[in-house]
Amino acid sequence: MAIVSNASAEQSAGKLLNDLKSKRETLSGVHQEFESTNTFTSTHGTQTSHQQIVVDVSGKKWRERSVSGAGNRVRMFDGNDLFAIEEEDEEYVRVKRKDKDKEKDPEPAPYGSFDLDWAKAKELGRQPCGFATPDHTCIVFDVPVKGWAHIGRGTHIVRMTGGVSRFAIDN
Repeated sequence: MAIVSNASAEQSAGKLLNDLKSKRETLSGVHQEFESTNTFTSTHGTQTSHQQIVVDVSGKKWRERSVSGAGNRVRMFDGNDLFAIEEEDEEYVRVKRKDKDKEKDPEPAPYGSFDLDWAKAKELGRQPCGFATPDHTCIVFDVPVKGWAHIGRGTHIVRMTGGVSRFAIDN
């Protein structure tokens, strides 16, 4: 049994994330599968959604397929433009990028869904992933979500005051 201080765990999680990002960037192609559960709590109640996300990356290009109870959606980035397709439809939409966003290429949802404070990521521990036999060890960590606010319908303001995203990564 090992006991790790918070400072050491934060440093370990940050180093782990940087190592994983560096490894991913050196590969010619990557296939990743994610299970995502999002729970939102507001003054009106709690809402939970679950989805499976499959990401294929090659260089700057990527394809993301999201499967949920609301339907199947595909997003693709060809290195220049981002396209969105509802799998059941025969139409696609080219997503217009704002001028401020043109400097940075879009990322698949698991990497850019929220503004996460990666510097404050904390490793919670290691446990079996439960995806395959023989099982692998997954590293579980929490990453704080940075707060934000934007204008919704009319004068309604939508705020994210905080929260945490929990990740389990196959080591």
